[in-house]
Amino acid sequence: MSNPTPSAVQQRPRVSLLSAAMLRRIVWNLLPVVLVVGALEIVLVGEDGLVARHQLKQRLYTTQTKVKQIEAENASRRARVRSLRENPVAVKRAAAERLLAAEKGSTIYRFPPQLVTY
Repeated sequence: MSNPTPSAVQQRPRVSLLSAAMLRRIVWNLLPVVLVVGALEIVLVGEDGLVARHQLKQRLYTTQTKVKQIEAENASRRARVRSLRENPVAVKRAAAERLLAAEKGSTIYRFPPQLVTY
């Protein structure tokens, strides 16, 4: 009988921790999960995501509220200006309130501010 030579010795197949089938299975199960998680991240937190849109809507509502308040103030001021232009009594009253000025012979009464109690 002949002695086995190193080239004639059969090499054992490597036993890998992950076989090709197992690796394929992991990739095909993990890939959809990664894609779904990525899509959710884009939809929720992305540049035009739901979170950004919600914040933008809140800013819009706040701004609209401020605009309504300013429009109400402007309407009140326009009415006061119109009253001062058209009504001489309103001019006299405004001067008396603001400058403590009145016509000769008039008496100005000043009352101390009172505390409001509820």
